[in-house]
Amino acid sequence: MLATGARKQEALGLRWGQVNLKRHTITYHGKGKKVRTVPLPQGMVDILQQVYDERCKPATMMHEINGDLSDICVFPSDNDPCVPTQNIHSAWKKAITRAGLTDVVEGTSLRPHDLRHVMASNTIVKGSGDIQTVAVLLGHADLRMASRYAHLQSSHLTNVVEKMGQNIPL
Repeated sequence: MLATGARKQEALGLRWGQVNLKRHTITYHGKGKKVRTVPLPQGMVDILQQVYDERCKPATMMHEINGDLSDICVFPSDNDPCVPTQNIHSAWKKAITRAGLTDVVEGTSLRPHDLRHVMASNTIVKGSGDIQTVAVLLGHADLRMASRYAHLQSSHLTNVVEKMGQNIPL
């Protein structure tokens, strides 16, 4: 969610058939049956490749009949790899612990959905993106939804203009 801006249900319902590790993309089936493909940073590709190798190589034995692993969930339930987990809370707590953020998060209202906002903000501030880029990556129907990040763009615009100004002979 932090790397792609996925909604909770998009992430939970993700299947390996939607992940293209060679092209570094994930295709989400989002709100209103809209489909969007988002790029993955290399670090995320590495993590997904490791998870795929650990989970899906053994799963091949279970699904030998059709040989198709595309229906296996990236976040499967405990009982069936083709059924997505419904409990994000235990995974959220594990992720917070692994990241060493338990002291930061305990007693706060940080939710998995907040990772979408962090991703959008980082796209503008650290990734040199703009409002249009954020809208496309998050699957917003129009720019109004992404406009909440407009205040972040002003400092980015100042930096862009300064860089451009360095190339103007004055």
